[in-house]
Amino acid sequence: MAANSSYQSSRPIVVLVTAVLGLALMAARSEAQVGQTREYPPGEYYLALNIYQAGEFTDAARAFRAAARSGMRSSEGRWVDSICYHTMLGESLYQMGELGLAMDEYTAALNLFLAHRNWMLRVEFPDVLQPDQGGGNRAPNWAVSTRRTVPARFPNRYQILQGRFDNQQVLQTGGVVALPELYLVNVHEIMRCTGLAIRRRHEIMGRAAAHDPLTGQLVQALAVRPAPPNHWSGAWIDALLGLAYASSGRSQEAASELGKSLVMASQFDHPLTATALFALGKIAFEQDQYAAASGMFVEASLSAAWFSQYALVEEALRWGAVTHLVAGQNGMYPPLEPATAWARRESDLLETSLVVSAAEIAATANETATAVTLLEQARRTMARADMRNGTIGARYQYVLALTSYEAGNVKAGDAAFAALMAYQRKSSLRLFELGLIDRLVTTANVTERVGNDLYSYALREPATKDWAIDPVETLSFVLTPHLAPLEHWFEVALKRKEEELSIEITDRIRRHRFFTTLPMGGRLVALRWVLEAPAEALGERALLQRQDLMARYPKYANLSRQATALRSQLNDLPLVPEEEDVRQTQKKLAGQLVQISAAQEVILREIALRRVAADFVFPPPLDLKSFRASLPGGTMVLSFLSTTRAIHAFSFGKDNYKLATLDGGAKLQKHISDMLRSMGHFDKNQPIDLATLSGDAWKAPAAEMFAALTNNAQESDFDGIDELVIVPDGPLWYLPFEALQLGPAGASKSLIEKTRIRYAPTIALAQSDRRLAATTDTETAAVVGALFPRDEEKIGLAAFSELKSSVPEVTRLIEPLAIPSNVLSACCDRLVVLADIQRDSPNVYAWAPMQLDQGKPGSTLGDWALLPFGCPDQIILPGFHTEAETALKRPAGGEDVFLSLCGLMASGSRTILLSRWRTGGKASYDLTREFMQELPYTSPTKAWQRSVFLAKQSELVVTREPRVKASDFEAHIKSDHPFFWSGYLLVAPGENSAVTPRNEEAVAKKKE
Repeated sequence: MAANSSYQSSRPIVVLVTAVLGLALMAARSEAQVGQTREYPPGEYYLALNIYQAGEFTDAARAFRAAARSGMRSSEGRWVDSICYHTMLGESLYQMGELGLAMDEYTAALNLFLAHRNWMLRVEFPDVLQPDQGGGNRAPNWAVSTRRTVPARFPNRYQILQGRFDNQQVLQTGGVVALPELYLVNVHEIMRCTGLAIRRRHEIMGRAAAHDPLTGQLVQALAVRPAPPNHWSGAWIDALLGLAYASSGRSQEAASELGKSLVMASQFDHPLTATALFALGKIAFEQDQYAAASGMFVEASLSAAWFSQYALVEEALRWGAVTHLVAGQNGMYPPLEPATAWARRESDLLETSLVVSAAEIAATANETATAVTLLEQARRTMARADMRNGTIGARYQYVLALTSYEAGNVKAGDAAFAALMAYQRKSSLRLFELGLIDRLVTTANVTERVGNDLYSYALREPATKDWAIDPVETLSFVLTPHLAPLEHWFEVALKRKEEELSIEITDRIRRHRFFTTLPMGGRLVALRWVLEAPAEALGERALLQRQDLMARYPKYANLSRQATALRSQLNDLPLVPEEEDVRQTQKKLAGQLVQISAAQEVILREIALRRVAADFVFPPPLDLKSFRASLPGGTMVLSFLSTTRAIHAFSFGKDNYKLATLDGGAKLQKHISDMLRSMGHFDKNQPIDLATLSGDAWKAPAAEMFAALTNNAQESDFDGIDELVIVPDGPLWYLPFEALQLGPAGASKSLIEKTRIRYAPTIALAQSDRRLAATTDTETAAVVGALFPRDEEKIGLAAFSELKSSVPEVTRLIEPLAIPSNVLSACCDRLVVLADIQRDSPNVYAWAPMQLDQGKPGSTLGDWALLPFGCPDQIILPGFHTEAETALKRPAGGEDVFLSLCGLMASGSRTILLSRWRTGGKASYDLTREFMQELPYTSPTKAWQRSVFLAKQSELVVTREPRVKASDFEAHIKSDHPFFWSGYLLVAPGENSAVTPRNEEAVAKKKE
């Protein structure tokens, strides 16, 4: 009875609501007839579009936000018109390089599409389309379409009914009453923006898009074709589905859907035709089908122009110009000039972009004057707009840097390049994609297998195609540190038990650390090596690149020939001429070489920005299989990698490998510090008492360090190991591995007594190349100074006299040097610096290896890396300082040693002996002399081991050791304490590089 009563009492309400709904519907239709129905997007939105086309992106973003406030809202939130506001706000942010914020807007737009995926089913479409016969002023003039289609005429407004007719049921069952209401909606603008949001989000996310849940949801929603069945509007859904397939990495399906979407009713172009053509062009481009891609981009620009989609015209013609360059086409890209004239009446954004593209093509063709004129035209157009600080402004800076280098204006080129990289650091698409991929993997949103594949792609070595397609993004990648993703990839490889890949990644990490400290991220070093390094140091691929680059840049090739001739003349002269006329000849030749080398360096900067490849051959990438195959029997590599979480150790030889994870961080630093202090290290000049030097307190911590670093290896594990190659990392660069103790306590022996030891900054650098080693007739340069600060000059001179009696062809370099040391160093094969090395600058490349010309042009390690290529093959620096001499009083990560070694080797050196701490006395002079006199006859490791054995057996002469504290009693002890012999770090190639003087053919070739 109560239920019946309730039903009766509600009936009048239902009738009333129904009547109201009917009246509302009639009113809606009546308002539509008299033009009072609300329109979406509103007029403010189109005003914002005009601001956007003018390149005023900040103002445009503000205007799109204002238009959004006039958007349709209901109890369910925003409606599909907000797709436009979000997308175009995203575009404004994208153009200013705010990739993260832009992606958020595209994501918001696409979430709205998913929430209202069936909205097109409510649109009152006409059944038949009509051709658009008007718009002569919109007709593009830069090409003629080969497609037999015509544009259809689309009204800017379609009626759509919002609300519901089942409100009576809603009242009975509960829910929100939504009165039916008619709106006028620009359907094709909403669909255009939906497609743009999908496409741009894919561009920003790269391969990460395929693993984003939203991409899958879009494919699923669009695959059911949410449009009126068998209707021409279905082409818009085909286009969106094709774009979604492309985002998910399904290129074949994408091409199929995009192809179906090109025309409506089998004959008409529509507002998404250009979007589909552009996407098809990108697919063809990615598949190296440049002719097809070029045609698609032109067709996309024509269709976009008809529908006044100026931003898409810009994008299509920009990619057409890129395709023109990548395909190696000569001359100006044909559409640019007429399209620029056309754009002048339509869009500042379009005009400026086209002019910048034309400037790059002119610069590529070495038409510098034309490029400069075009850049000035672009600058004037941009001067009043935000686009000067956005993506177009970055492209402008790129071409400005290129043309400045072409014109020889290094200062302007460097300034433009710095501005470009400042923008790229926050706005690089490749770096942003890498960050997304890293987040996907570290949050376990993809499997380890997929994560490994994604890292392999995102962290790939720069390839020929990378340089050809986008040199700016590639330079940004190699110049910007991204150690965290590399470490995460390493951890993924470890979890997947891919030990060989793990080891290869450790070398990638080391190379990346080096590259990111260099101008242009190692690109200049790569070019110097490919173009100027000895052919024996390069592989076949690099030699082919040299041939190609020399042919492309004849001006550089001519300078290179002149430099070679000058170096040959300099090599025929003594290092320190005695006759005045010879000295003047040397100065003249060196001055000419400096000028030519400087001109070469300017051209190298120009080439570095161009779309040409030069492999990063130094340090070489590691191919572990070939590396292990080349290892001599009895050689073992012990490699370490210090990450933010731990120290990882790898040991491997020709046939096997092992790995272990060790404690890192502060704990490792403390262990190393304890061992160094037990050896007497507290300050670089602090004297050490005889009690310490005659004791063995250092052996216990040295044994503990050996056990910790080798996972408790036994002495027998090193049986048969003739040579140990150590690749340290982090604070391990300061650890004297030579002194580590193996064997039982009381009967232990030092590691260098068990096996020969050498070091390498990277694993791959431990492999010898085909360059010949120094011989007995090698030209040796010696710097003689005070190895210890308070030494009298006669001490160094006496040491030099002994050296000269043991090593032939030694020339003492006298201060002041007649020619810059970077030129002089290229003229000798061996350099020994018997002087204290001063390294006060925070710049690790700012110290002077020869010391004699410190503070002068050409003196620093950074200068030595420049042309002319080459420095002594063998360098001995017994006066080098590291944090080891203070027992790591300040936390140190080994960068000073690692980068100094890399810098010397990048200049051409292969055998380097430097001190972790400077002892500065007789033992140091003796070690150096004995090592140098044996180098021509045997391998560096054999020569050094012999020198150490001799030093340990020598009597300690306290009066000739400035670091030993004076004593009242006469000491009779040997120099067998590791303070004297374990502080040296030998970097050397493998034994098969050794050349004896008996090999007359090799010696003759060396002279040539």
